[in-house]
Amino acid sequence: MNILKSTVCAFALSAVATMGFAEMPKVSDVEVKANLAAIAESDALTYWPDINEDLRAAIASRVEASEDDDAYRVDVSLDEVKLDGLYVLPNNGEFNQMEGVVQVYGMKPGGASESTGETGELLTSYPVKLEAFSEEAPAREGVVRIPPSEGDFYNALINAFADQVVENLNNM
Repeated sequence: MNILKSTVCAFALSAVATMGFAEMPKVSDVEVKANLAAIAESDALTYWPDINEDLRAAIASRVEASEDDDAYRVDVSLDEVKLDGLYVLPNNGEFNQMEGVVQVYGMKPGGASESTGETGELLTSYPVKLEAFSEEAPAREGVVRIPPSEGDFYNALINAFADQVVENLNNM
């Protein structure tokens, strides 16, 4: 499958990505950590050493930076970057699956407590699972088709992941 020259579809198993957001959620901090080293055979960080920062920047660009007490803190654990289920990527670093877990922290009514300090309490935790398919792949319900130029599969998955995070923040 030549994903670089075919149409990419980002399918979010946790929810369908949307591009228009009514109001930008307030966020005090976004942290992304790739836990790909836990998967011994994964070589994704060799090809994409900036994936943490790229995902963090994509999320941060979609939210309002705020130091308010009611602002959320978002932690993302990027757990899998694969091509067709394989952790070892080809020589060009192409991948079509990306998975992670998002944890959102915030202050419950009444502000910080002694037990949580400034980090706030865990308000929600949810998985984000994205898959990209060639145009020839059977279309599934909830698929968002994105026509990329060469190399855009990376950006398509990063942006779809960020959209999922913000969509969930807007629904809190």
